[in-house]
Amino acid sequence: MSVITWRHNGSALDITEGLVKGENSLSLHFTAVTREDAGRYRCSANNGIGDIVSKDANIVVLCKVFVITFDRKNHFF
Repeated sequence: MSVITWRHNGSALDITEGLVKGENSLSLHFTAVTREDAGRYRCSANNGIGDIVSKDANIVVLCKVFVITFDRKNHFF
């Protein structure tokens, strides 16, 4: 049986974090992305005979900035 492992910035991803869909998944699924999700992702597979490691996939997360301005009466606009 093959074992698939995903890593983010060198640390193994836990399937309970929601990015890896099911044990030994060949895909990552991003839904509610945060800045912390940016970085290097890598997949490795072991079939009991040998290992193979993917090239890094670099993910960039762009965030929109909101500025809230208050007037003198504490009304925001």
